[in-house]
Amino acid sequence: MGKPRCGVEDISKRTFAPLSDKWPRKHLKWNFHLINDIILKTTRAAFDLWAANSSLTFERDSLNPDILISFREGRHAMLYSRRNEPCSSAFRGPNGDVAHAFFLTGDPNFVSEVHVDKAETWHIQLTKNPPGTYNLLQTLTLEIGHALGLPHTFREDSVMFAFVPEKTFPVQFTLEDVFSIQHLYGAKENAKVPKVITTTTPTTTTTTTTIATTTTKDVEIDLF
Repeated sequence: MGKPRCGVEDISKRTFAPLSDKWPRKHLKWNFHLINDIILKTTRAAFDLWAANSSLTFERDSLNPDILISFREGRHAMLYSRRNEPCSSAFRGPNGDVAHAFFLTGDPNFVSEVHVDKAETWHIQLTKNPPGTYNLLQTLTLEIGHALGLPHTFREDSVMFAFVPEKTFPVQFTLEDVFSIQHLYGAKENAKVPKVITTTTPTTTTTTTTIATTTTKDVEIDLF
């Protein structure tokens, strides 16, 4: 069995490789289908990370989202499709592809779906996940990046790295991550130029997001 990873195909060996398609607007709406308040808070934190590093803004809209997130399992259907259209990527069960997302198509009515494997045991709190669980914040941050138009990178310290990293919390953007999203959507107005830390570890930005913590336990998702 391979290492757990995002199910989106690796389409480029370049490290700085935004896709040509991007959203034509900078205010986007999202929804996570049938979730509890804790997962909602974690999802907001993932979108906040992208907003903090670009000119994008986000709000939750359960009726008309641009980005629609849901827990799926095994062979599954697209949630937004009115024809119960099957998803092109089936989940294989625990410790396989933990999630996948769909890139923009250029269709003005397109809804980018993010599917998270319900069969995994998810750490849904905004804290470091214990062994045997996957950090939902880290996974959502990656998949939202795909929904915004970013492919995988081959840098292991990037939020867009395909495989589940050893360190999943706190989620930190590298300089490459910041430049990639700003290449598509621009920087936040009056934003400071990212600073580079020179250490024995890969280059990162000094920008971090402080996350509040909760004390609820890890869960096997059972929302349906």
